[in-house]
Amino acid sequence: MSEVAWTRCFQHGSTTCTIDLTEYYTNGAASGAWRDNIVKRVEEGMVRLETGLKNGGFKKGDYSIYSGTSGLALLYLRLSETLYTNNPTKRRQALDRALELITQPLNKLNGRRLTFLCGDGGVLALGAVLYTLCDNSAVARHCTQGLQTLSELALTDRLMSQELMYGCAGYLFALLFTKKYLPESIDSKLIARVATHIVAVGKEEAKCCSGATLLYTWHEKHYLGAAHGLAGILYTLLQSNTVSPAELTNTIAPSVNYLLSQRYPSNNLRSSLSSQLDQLVQWCHGSPGFVPLLTESHDQIPGGTYLQEAIRCATPIWQRGLLRKGHGLCHGTLGNAYAFLDMYQRTDDPTWLSKAVHFTEWSMSQRDVAKNYEKDMKLFDGLAGVIYLYCDMLEPKSAAFPGFQVPK
Repeated sequence: MSEVAWTRCFQHGSTTCTIDLTEYYTNGAASGAWRDNIVKRVEEGMVRLETGLKNGGFKKGDYSIYSGTSGLALLYLRLSETLYTNNPTKRRQALDRALELITQPLNKLNGRRLTFLCGDGGVLALGAVLYTLCDNSAVARHCTQGLQTLSELALTDRLMSQELMYGCAGYLFALLFTKKYLPESIDSKLIARVATHIVAVGKEEAKCCSGATLLYTWHEKHYLGAAHGLAGILYTLLQSNTVSPAELTNTIAPSVNYLLSQRYPSNNLRSSLSSQLDQLVQWCHGSPGFVPLLTESHDQIPGGTYLQEAIRCATPIWQRGLLRKGHGLCHGTLGNAYAFLDMYQRTDDPTWLSKAVHFTEWSMSQRDVAKNYEKDMKLFDGLAGVIYLYCDMLEPKSAAFPGFQVPK
C-alpha cells in the first residue's frame, strides 16, 4: 500500500463543512460582508500588483500567461467580466489596461513555444480577444491568423510534447479560448485536426504500456496530472467537442478508466506511472486537476460512474488541500478550490461551494498572502492567481480555472 505523506499540507481537522451559505450568497452571487471582503481584497491586490509591476515583481522578459505580464492582462480581462461587469467605466478601464499589458508581448513573439500558458498561443489568443473588445478588429484578425499559423509547428514538430503546459494540448486550448470569445475567428476543422493529431500520438505511445489506450511522455516520464500529463490532455480533448462517439467509447473512456486505476488508496491521482509516494494534492499533479476531467466525462461519455468517482477523488482535496506550498493556482490552496467549484457547478450541491468558501477564507486569513507576494506576482504561483480566484468567488457558477477550463 502506498504511503501518504502529510508534510506538504496543513491538517485542518474538519471532516465536514458547516458554512451557512445564506450569509455568503444571494441568488448565486456573493453578497453582504462576504462580497465586501472579496472586493476589498481584490482592490488591494490590484494595487499591489501594479506596484509590483513597476518594482520588478515580474521577471524581465517573461511575457507568458503562466508567470509573466500576460497573466496580469488575463486577470484584468477577468475583472471586466466579474467585479466590473455592471460598471461600464471601470470595465472599460480594465480592458484598456489589459490591452496595454498585452501590446509588448505581442511584439516579442518567438515562434518556438505555442501553448496558452507558456507560449505565443496565449499571447495571440488574449490579444485577439482584447483587441476585439476594444474595437480594433484589424489587429484582432492579425492575432487570430498568427495563432492559426502556429498549427504548422504543432502538427509537424516530432519533438513537440502533447501536454498542456508546453505541448499541443496547450495550443489546442489557445484555439478553444479564442473561439469561445470569437466564434467565427477560428476554423473548426483546424481544432479537429489538432485534436486528431494529439490522439494519434497518444495511441502510438500507448503501445509500450499494457492496459493504456493513450499515453504521453514528458521529460522521459509518463505523467498523469493536469499540467504535464494524461488528465490535462484528455480534458482539453473533451472540451474541444471534436471527438467522435466511437472515439469517445473506444479511446477516451478507456483512458479515463486507466487513470482511475492509477489512483492511490486515498483516491488521489498519481503524479506519474513511476510515482510511489502519495504526497502531491495540487492542480498540476494529483486529484485537483483530475476532478474536472471526471465531471466532463460524466457529461460526455455514456455509462460509467464518473460523477461518483469525481466525488471520491475530491475527498483527499478536502482532507489535504490546504497546502504549505502557498495559495497559488498551480500547486497551492486556491488552485485546489477550483475543483470544489467544478463539483458545485456539476451537482448544485452547496456542500462543494461551502468547501471552496472555506479554502478561500483560510487563504484570506493568512498573513503571508500579503507578505510573501510582495515580489511574487505571477498568475499561476503568485498574487495574480490569488486575486483571480477571489474574482471567481463572486459568481461561482461562472468560475473557470484559467488556462485549463474554457471560460463559461
